[in-house]
Amino acid sequence: MAQFRFSAARFAALCVLSAFLGACADSSTAATEPSISLAVAVPSPSTLVVPIGDPGSFTNSIVANNSGRATTEFWDNTSADLASVEACNVGFFATGTLVGDCKNETAGSDARQGGFSTYFGDGGGARDAAGFMFKGGYEYKITLKGAYHGDPSEVGWFTKSGGVYTLNPIPAWGSSTLDFAVVINSAADWGFYVKNAFNSTGGGCVGTDTYCSDATGGFTALPAQQFALMLDAAKTRYLVGVEDNKLELLPNGQQRDSDYNDYIFWVDPTPVQSGGGQGCSPGYWKNHSAWPAPYTQSTPFGSVFANAFPGKTLQQVLSQGGGGLNALGRQTVSALLNAASPGVSFELTTAQVISKFNAAYASGVYEPTKNEFEALTDVNGRICPLN
Repeated sequence: MAQFRFSAARFAALCVLSAFLGACADSSTAATEPSISLAVAVPSPSTLVVPIGDPGSFTNSIVANNSGRATTEFWDNTSADLASVEACNVGFFATGTLVGDCKNETAGSDARQGGFSTYFGDGGGARDAAGFMFKGGYEYKITLKGAYHGDPSEVGWFTKSGGVYTLNPIPAWGSSTLDFAVVINSAADWGFYVKNAFNSTGGGCVGTDTYCSDATGGFTALPAQQFALMLDAAKTRYLVGVEDNKLELLPNGQQRDSDYNDYIFWVDPTPVQSGGGQGCSPGYWKNHSAWPAPYTQSTPFGSVFANAFPGKTLQQVLSQGGGGLNALGRQTVSALLNAASPGVSFELTTAQVISKFNAAYASGVYEPTKNEFEALTDVNGRICPLN
């Protein structure tokens, strides 16, 4: 499936992306898994990631000082990794102060740390990671940059629809292959998950549905996972820490979680192509008479496209309800007007819109083309500049 390589330009209510990120200049040459897509969706400058709650009330600067989760953030907690200064948590990775002898560290995990300045969490002292998912309709490059664990877990990304979770494991992540990158271009919102069969008496990722996915467990509620979401100073890259809650038995009989966090990822929105990113919905065009030439409300549909709606004008096709061919017709007229409008930066030309509709009509398979056109409108998170 072809991939559209776009990214968003704003972090809603939080920040404005000040620069678009190209290829990672400091990443090593590594095998890259083919892009994974649930559906092709073309994004626009809009929301990237929104943690639950009011972002302005729980963002904070990263100061890694081992003060402990009882009073501050979990990523700042004194590590159980038995390093010389116990500076082995994701907060130390983010600030570039991670020590090099962390227990269970995959070799090289401290090589490209640092550069992150903002943490997103909720709860007293911003201790718990907010439940967060990355917005669908954008393309992201996700690279495993650090791994700290005893036994490995299944690691991947998930989507959720109607309460049903779809897990997409990435074996190279689970085996801690550093610098292994995957491109995710999902129409649905997505997040990270870990899954394992560890002893779950005090937590762990062994749930029957969510496993460790939505960051809803916190410190005491099962599955007791901790996720971290951080942002770099340039506001172009995210750092995600994913905890698998491997419980280790100490000599005194107590259990502990060996790491905070076990898997550390870079999340890079891919650069925006010139052109595109805008589109007005059928509802907009239906209620506005200023259409781009040469089209008017009275233009017969059959004079532009295959005559799928005998006797109907573009306006009439745009205004009709129903699914199937009618739904395709509405989205087609909208796409045609977006393509023809000099005020809309649109990916398709009018000739492409016409060709796509005619091919869909001839095949009798309408839904894919309808979905493609609909994904290019502002009802899918894009911008209608004519509003």
